[in-house]
Amino acid sequence: MQYGSYTENYHLLKPDDNDFYDVNHINSNMDIVDEELNKLNKKTIQLDETVVDISDLIGEPENTGGTVTAGTVMAKLNALLDKFTSGGVGIKSVQRGTFQEKIVGNTTDNTTTINISEVNPSKTFVILRGGATSGYASSPSVVMGYLKSLTATNFTFSGARGSVTVSPSMISYEVVEFY
Repeated sequence: MQYGSYTENYHLLKPDDNDFYDVNHINSNMDIVDEELNKLNKKTIQLDETVVDISDLIGEPENTGGTVTAGTVMAKLNALLDKFTSGGVGIKSVQRGTFQEKIVGNTTDNTTTINISEVNPSKTFVILRGGATSGYASSPSVVMGYLKSLTATNFTFSGARGSVTVSPSMISYEVVEFY
């Protein structure tokens, strides 16, 4: 007489409604379940070790995961990590523009306020390029322009000044905000 049926994947014994309880059948099923769970556990441990090995290599820019082929997953992960650590991914916004210094002579302070989109000043810096027309820039009697202040919605530039009349110059700027 046949006792019940079997499951498709692991061949576990399934008794029918009219079959009597047999502890040997239950024990046989438990042995199969235990063996399959153990196989799964070993695969999980092996996968965890592989993930750790790969993670340890991500920070090494010269490592492409055992291959010299550009575009490998390891090379892409390293490129992404490089962008993140060099600021390429952590940058929230960049605002660019230009303005002209004011004409000034002697030691008069000449400030220019530039309005910008709102930023968090504690996570932002300003890059300034240009100023003090050439010829004056290296003069000991000229003080080059500088960033005087930065708020959430503007920055103030204090322009070049000196004991001679300084010709106005174009200033370019970049306001860089990080996350």
